[in-house]
Amino acid sequence: MKTQNFTAALALVAATAFATPAFAVTSGSVFQDVQSAVSGSGHVSVQVDGNTATLFGFSEKTDSLAAERAALAAPGIDQVINNIDSNNS
Repeated sequence: MKTQNFTAALALVAATAFATPAFAVTSGSVFQDVQSAVSGSGHVSVQVDGNTATLFGFSEKTDSLAAERAALAAPGIDQVINNIDSNNS
C-alpha cells in the first residue's frame, strides 16, 4: 500500500513538473506590445504558437527590430521569428 501511494505521488509530481504553464500566451497580448513598439508607418501582425511569436507584415527596419524586441520581452515568449518585410536597410 505504501509503495502504491509513493508511486502515485511521484507520478503526480512528475506530471506537474512537465505541465503547461498556468498562463497562456496569446497573440493579442503580444500584438499590443509589438504595436506599441512600432512607431512608423507599416503594419505588423503577430502569430503565437506555444512560446514562439512570428511577426509578419511590413515596416521600417528600425520598427521591425523594435517589434522583435517587444515580442521577445512579452511574458512567455522564448523565441521570435521576424518575417517583417522592411522597406529600407
